[in-house]
Amino acid sequence: MSEQPSFWKGWRECMSALRNVLAVLRIVWDSGPGIVMFGLVLRLFSALLPVALLWITKLIIDGIVHAVTAHHSRCPARFGGWSLLNSHWRF
Repeated sequence: MSEQPSFWKGWRECMSALRNVLAVLRIVWDSGPGIVMFGLVLRLFSALLPVALLWITKLIIDGIVHAVTAHHSRCPARFGGWSLLNSHWRF
């Protein structure tokens, strides 16, 4: 039973600390809005990069599946990178 008051006391401390978030964000923004925006853009880019890589992987797998199911010897031209990859490995 002694853990209950300390649990709620911890939550109250966390909630009271959240009151300072806006003031801290204002100080950070005032110190350098260009750097803050650059950091946000980089975070957005790094967040979207895995999704873009998954989409490219999906296109490659779809192209392979299409080539196998259509009994073509070449991969479809939907993904333009195939011609570059193919020309690199020709002997």
